[in-house]
Amino acid sequence: MPSVEHIATNGSVPRTNGRAAHDHPFPGPSHTRPSLLSKLALKPWIPATPAGLVLTNARVVDPAAGELLHGLHSIVIKNGKIAAVYPVDEPDLLEEEAGLRKVDVDGRYVCPGLIDAHVHVTAVPGVKTISELVRTPEEEIHYRTIYVLREMLLRGFTTVRDTGGASKRLANAIDEGLVVGPRLFQCGKAISQTGGHGDFTPAQSGGEPGCCGGHSISLGRTADGVPQVLKAVREELKAGADQIKVMCGGGVASATDAIETIQYSAEEIQAITSTCRQMGNVHTTAHAYTVEAVRHAIDNGIKGIEHGNLIDKETALYMAEKDIYLTPTLSCYGIMVRPPFEDFLPPDGQVKNKQVMQQGLQAIKLAEDAGVTVCYGSDLLTSMHALQTEEFTVRAEILSSPAILRHATTNPAKLLRREGQIGTVSPGAFADLLVLNANPLADIRVLDRPEHHLQVVMKEGRVHFSTMATLPTQEELEKESLKLRKLSPRVRKPKADADTTGTGTSSPQLIEGALLSQANSSSSQHPAFRSSSSTVVLAQIRAALQAPPLPPGSTSDELLLSTNGAAELNYVSSHAFLSQSFSKEDAHSSDWPGDVAFRQVSSDGDFPVHFVQVPTLMYGTAAPESSQVWQGACAALAPDAPPRLIDIYLKRSQPANPILDDTKFTSSDPASLAEAGVSYGLLTSLLAHSTCYVHEIRPIHKCLWRQVLLCLEDEYRRPSLYTMQLALITITARPAINVAQTHISLGRLVAAAHLLGLHLDPSKWRLPYSERILRKRLWWSILQQDKWRALWYGRPSIITREDWNVPLPTVEELLPAATREQQLSMHSFVAMCRLTEIVDSILSSFLTVRALSSSRSPTETLKLLEKISLELIALDYNLPVELRHMPTADDRPEATVATGIRSFQLCKFGIDLTLYQLSSTCVQPTTSADSLASCRTALTLAQTLVEFLENLTPGDLEMWWAPYCSFIIATAASVLLRTALSAKDLDATTRTSAGVFFARLVVTLTSSHHASNWDVASLALDKIATLLRSLNGALPELVPLLQLFGPPNHANAGPPAPAQPPPPPVPISPNLAQHSPSLPHPFLPSLAQHTSGPQVSAPIDQLTSPMSDGDPLWWMHTSVLSLPQHLGALPDLFEGWPSIDGFGQDAFAGGGEVDGAVEGDGAMFDLRSFLEGPSTGAL
Repeated sequence: MPSVEHIATNGSVPRTNGRAAHDHPFPGPSHTRPSLLSKLALKPWIPATPAGLVLTNARVVDPAAGELLHGLHSIVIKNGKIAAVYPVDEPDLLEEEAGLRKVDVDGRYVCPGLIDAHVHVTAVPGVKTISELVRTPEEEIHYRTIYVLREMLLRGFTTVRDTGGASKRLANAIDEGLVVGPRLFQCGKAISQTGGHGDFTPAQSGGEPGCCGGHSISLGRTADGVPQVLKAVREELKAGADQIKVMCGGGVASATDAIETIQYSAEEIQAITSTCRQMGNVHTTAHAYTVEAVRHAIDNGIKGIEHGNLIDKETALYMAEKDIYLTPTLSCYGIMVRPPFEDFLPPDGQVKNKQVMQQGLQAIKLAEDAGVTVCYGSDLLTSMHALQTEEFTVRAEILSSPAILRHATTNPAKLLRREGQIGTVSPGAFADLLVLNANPLADIRVLDRPEHHLQVVMKEGRVHFSTMATLPTQEELEKESLKLRKLSPRVRKPKADADTTGTGTSSPQLIEGALLSQANSSSSQHPAFRSSSSTVVLAQIRAALQAPPLPPGSTSDELLLSTNGAAELNYVSSHAFLSQSFSKEDAHSSDWPGDVAFRQVSSDGDFPVHFVQVPTLMYGTAAPESSQVWQGACAALAPDAPPRLIDIYLKRSQPANPILDDTKFTSSDPASLAEAGVSYGLLTSLLAHSTCYVHEIRPIHKCLWRQVLLCLEDEYRRPSLYTMQLALITITARPAINVAQTHISLGRLVAAAHLLGLHLDPSKWRLPYSERILRKRLWWSILQQDKWRALWYGRPSIITREDWNVPLPTVEELLPAATREQQLSMHSFVAMCRLTEIVDSILSSFLTVRALSSSRSPTETLKLLEKISLELIALDYNLPVELRHMPTADDRPEATVATGIRSFQLCKFGIDLTLYQLSSTCVQPTTSADSLASCRTALTLAQTLVEFLENLTPGDLEMWWAPYCSFIIATAASVLLRTALSAKDLDATTRTSAGVFFARLVVTLTSSHHASNWDVASLALDKIATLLRSLNGALPELVPLLQLFGPPNHANAGPPAPAQPPPPPVPISPNLAQHSPSLPHPFLPSLAQHTSGPQVSAPIDQLTSPMSDGDPLWWMHTSVLSLPQHLGALPDLFEGWPSIDGFGQDAFAGGGEVDGAVEGDGAMFDLRSFLEGPSTGAL
């Protein structure tokens, strides 16, 4: 800047910033740069209204109705509020959506922001007890409160009510954007009498107060008598309290007041409530546990109750009658007594803590049933705030998910007098939204796992947290905007009218639209703001991250059916593709010989996915047309059998192993499915697969599968997703007898899956949604077969963890019309996927060649086993209650559970069994006591399995069972036999118990084989018979069991009957679907069916002829097992027998003489008497 001396010496006035100095006699620029104008506001920290946007393809959660809005919806957000919500198939609201950025949430669930109606945000971390909190400087509390609030918002709570400690100033700071956190409603300081629940002074309360158990100085104040109470409440209202909280009863951790105490007189409470009514009708709420304290508060004008754990039914009805709000806080009691908070409460507080928790769940159920408006409350302090969402899991033990979601949305919105503004996804409400990958209405506990399910947190249209690349947070947008402004050069332009700076250049612009939230408001406030090229650049970058819209008519198989029969698309890695083409296109097609045609399907520029077109080279003998194969299979069945068998597959196998496209298999009519593009080979496999469900068609088991394998061989020449489905249906068929050939088939299946790119995450691929979902399910089904077969069949796993990245499928990917049973079946499939991850850990840690050859200390082994065990516990913790509940003698369900659940439960038991086997073999017991303890652990596992199998319903046996379930049962039998051998010289009682459990297992399986034709039991029995014979009499008490089995393989000395040719094919009947689907109709043809002139279908005995007596499938069509005649009396056989400690009454038969058995402890169990029945009726 020129000095005064310079001006005087030179005699001229220099130009400054484009203007003469006499126009602006002050040094420096005459105008402030436009980019700084917003910083000169009175409160420059107040953020601009966020840019509007449209969320498309959202599944909208309606908490008030307890259901999803029908179909997918678009949500229009403008000025921080929801402007419109409408179905995606309706015309766009052009006026509402004009200029707004669209974000496709791709079928995710959009839920209202959560509301926690009982928090203490100033009870901050950094201290172990509240006595330390009292001594914490107030300034430190303020700083730490910022952390508490931000974390609450990131957990999905967009609104909270502080019931003691927060102030109006803090709420204002949040509203102005100075502090990031949920919208805050506050009660100021909670008001307590001296010596009451909120009296935190050590001289009066003694002990160390805890959560709502004697507040710190930052949470409450004391006042006694009507004058002091009036002054206290008026001061809190003057300071801006939204509500007033009163301590009307005893608390958990406050040492001077028992839970039963009633605090404050009627006159004092009335003084508070009348003042609140006079000063704006302010809501009042009371801390109270007991019936007496609750009624005392309500009778004197209080409108809300905090906790209320000890209320009875009459009080709940009274609360409903008086329109009283109830905010229970159930999770805090368990949190305060478990590590690392086990010393948080003093000893007397821990006693009271148990007292109130025991009835807490029942109290909330009484209130809900009575019609009380129940709200969500966490009531956590210090570092416990991190467990704020655990209240969802606690309430889920007794209430439904829709009811609990209302507790955290619509109900507290009503409590805070903000109905229609918060707690809802509807026009006019604040855009407080959560985007989830799971449906909280189906399982509310997804909200207790935000790290797994919460993908976006939006408050008033501003994104504070996001895992979606297409919906970045406001902070991310501003950082990217700043980078672009620094990189974008200034463009010199001629001076124009808009050039208010006089510099001849346009002013820097703010990113418009969603790219910078301040742009909209700032540009309207400051005309100097103009657009620049960086806006367009950044918008293009954002758009490139999103998959382009699919062309009309796209199908789920578009990727793999877009080539002609002479070529196919195979996946190659991007590294390999670089050596085949220099093209940068997303797709290239050409008829030029030698040219590389390809398609790049990924929208992720960092991870391109190329499918290269290669010629289909068909070698060998041409396979028959799949339609001919289908006709051959139908010829062996009754005319109406095919659609009924397909329907059986769709109802029993598909829900538990969802490898078919739900959008195509909407009917069981073969003709309709064929018209939809489903191959006849796949349809034939559905018929063959159903032999495990319909024992009537088991005689033609081989006939059907022979047709399927012909199709599969042809499919592998030009693999597609249909090939994967056909192969999986074949591999998952029961019985799993030909294990070696299946292992070869699995290797072939995995190789074809790699060619189709199934091992890659398709989430960002430019493919239809249904194909992306199907690809995930197919891969995880393949992975299950690979890992579980490696575990139970003892062959190496084919798939390595480093070579795939497919995310887990989710229940939310089901069609919106899915029933509860279908959802539970999908839960079982997802749980099996998670269990497969644990199996992979077991294989890699213990059962690979490298793991078996490496040396590991017992301590290291135990650590690995404990880690896997914790993973199993965590999995179980996240399961729906229907998957956790196993049938027992005391709790046998009457109804059949959803298909897939029982199979999952048996597989999960198999992992427990495997961990036991590994622990007993890798860590050898060193003493007899250790060996005996190991044996008793085995007996505990055996009891679980035996009771599980004994209490399965007939309907359970007809549902989906994984093909390796027979091996799990047989392995359990081998563990029992080894336990009996190990205990032979240790303890006769343990040996006898193992024998009894083994006998119960065999008899239960035998009963299931004969009564229900359960092939899982049949194959398990076949393996158990081999185990028994291999003992060579080492356990003589079990030898009589061999009488239940025929000779090995049921061999017949005579030659097998000659094989007969298959019956002649018949055309597909166009009206097969019109036949009755009821199962009493025969599935096999009669001699009068399928006639064409002189031709007659082969009779049943000819169809069964391939099943010779020496065939490994002998058990499928013969009755070789014979049960004891008194089988029906078996339950009575155990009546009155003394029990072994720890194994229940049914585990052991001792006491009394039974066919020569010696009386007394450790008597040998007489199995022959068990099988032949009581000889004298002495039992």
